[in-house]
This record gives sequence, C-alpha cells and structure tokens, in this order.
Amino acid sequence: MRKKPSYRQSVAGRFQYTDGGRSKYYTLKNVGDCVIRAIAIATERDYKEVVEDTWDFSRKYGCPINWKDVYIPYLESLGWEKVSSPKFKGRKAKAKDLPKKGRYMMRVKHHLSALVNGVIHDTWDTSHKMVYCYYCKKEE
Repeated sequence: MRKKPSYRQSVAGRFQYTDGGRSKYYTLKNVGDCVIRAIAIATERDYKEVVEDTWDFSRKYGCPINWKDVYIPYLESLGWEKVSSPKFKGRKAKAKDLPKKGRYMMRVKHHLSALVNGVIHDTWDTSHKMVYCYYCKKEE
C-alpha cells in the first residue's frame, strides 16, 4: 500500500517547509505573513528586519503590509522587479515552469511564496497553484 505524503513533503519533491525565521521571534502560526516570509527567504534577510521595513512602507502608503501597494515598492527599493509568468498553450504556468537557478518570489492566488533553485520554500506546498507573476533581483 502506498504511503500518503506528509503535508510537509511535496509529491514532486520540490517543496521545503520553512517559516522564514518567524519562529525565532514569534510563537504564533497561521498569521497571514506570507509576504514577510517570502521576502525574508528570497532576499536572505532576517524575518524581523523585513517586518520592520515593510511596516515603514505600510505607514508611508497607508495599507497593510501584505498588500501589493506596499510590498511591490519595498521589493523595488531592494532592487527586485516583477516578471510575467511564462505562457503556454492549453495550460497555466506553475512553479516547475520558473527558472531552476536563483532566488525568486512567485505570486499565486492570494499568496506569495519563495522559490530557491527550483524548490518552493514556504509553510505549505503551492506547486499545484497557477503562478501569476514572479519577482527576481534585477540584473546588475
């Protein structure tokens, strides 16, 4: 009989469970911090540093920290840019279609996940979700 995969393990093996450093500072779980986690993981910054920085942008723009109106200008200030997902005939782009080398953040429905060298780093597996766009560090 086949063993059911753990929720922390993707069937394809392209998922790594991580909270982005949240547990170092907070004990809460399921707090809606996907933007902070993804940014902390992809940019290799400390979770608390990202929280403080995004709060500054949140106050500046008058929006919650997980809104695009806040995290897009923040990412741009760090030298990141938005890239459209690849287009395919007859299907939508998924995480497996994004570049395999490098650090990225991918936007799926109501969520932001980090993608590091083709592996999703998050608290849940988003490999089955359609990727609307992704963010990457601008070429120097």
